[in-house]
Amino acid sequence: MISVGARSIRSRLSQYLCSLDGWRCASVSLAVFAIVVVCAAVADSAYFWISCGLGCCLLALALVDWSDHILPDWGTLGLLMSGLCYGALLSPFPILHHVLGALVGGSVLYCVQFSYYWFRRRDGLGWGDIKLLAAAGSWLGTAAIPTLLLEASVAALAVVYLGASIQRRSPDPAQRIAFGPYLCLAFWVTWLFGPLEFL
Repeated sequence: MISVGARSIRSRLSQYLCSLDGWRCASVSLAVFAIVVVCAAVADSAYFWISCGLGCCLLALALVDWSDHILPDWGTLGLLMSGLCYGALLSPFPILHHVLGALVGGSVLYCVQFSYYWFRRRDGLGWGDIKLLAAAGSWLGTAAIPTLLLEASVAALAVVYLGASIQRRSPDPAQRIAFGPYLCLAFWVTWLFGPLEFL
């Protein structure tokens, strides 16, 4: 099952990379190189390859969501299952820590989505974002959820306001924003450096 999922991910990533033009492909290559360098500098040697693999998977999801505004199940659910496998086999914490992290992560964004829809009668978050935070919880546990949401939200707001200031306009409240890339960034940063101590 894992090998079939891995082949599916490789196939889809190959299709995506082949569709990129020269400078975008070069940018992706530089991003992968940066992931490896950061992992070599920061990650514990025992978790170097896990950190590299996780970073590359999150980069792939961020690129797909940025371009297509969708987080595919093969990525989010694959991360969720691999997070639970990590919790069962390699984590210093009990598996319950990771199961609760997945449940809390998914439940938090589901409540946000439900509340937004109840007030506005339209979707504010995609199901992919909910599954991605559940996957992050399966890797990092419940204590990391506030840090993830804070970092992702601050990064998204900073990019929106920076883009609006460059274009010399006010931010559009109705603008559709891909939240997945910011969740992916917060996920990887929290994996490497841990949750913020004051949260």
